[in-house]
Amino acid sequence: MSFINFIFSTAYIQTHTLMKKINLTIVVILASLLLCSTQSCNKHTDTIPSCIKDRLAVWSQADPSCTVIYEYYFQQKIVYVCFYGCGPDFLSPVLDENCNQIGFLGGEIGNEFVNGVEFYENAVLINTIRSN
Repeated sequence: MSFINFIFSTAYIQTHTLMKKINLTIVVILASLLLCSTQSCNKHTDTIPSCIKDRLAVWSQADPSCTVIYEYYFQQKIVYVCFYGCGPDFLSPVLDENCNQIGFLGGEIGNEFVNGVEFYENAVLINTIRSN
């Protein structure tokens, strides 16, 4: 019996030690991912034009649950699509980095074209600036 107890206790110790290593590895990986994502978000916020930040502040005060801004690469430049207001009839302006409106999306007709080009087929999503 003592030999069987020895085998089971050895197996338990090895399994327990292995589980500790696995748990520690998982914690380290999760912490690294969290740190990396937090740092990249903070770095990216610095590149958002001040006029976009200003509009975001105004729209968020009006209706924070319905304000979403996405950053896209479209026609060789960075643009921002601003969804504000809850409902399908609202137009979503597409703004360049100087807050010049280059088009709009949505509205009652469900417009998907900006500068004569279908936006969602030709734009690449870079980042979600704010989401509800």
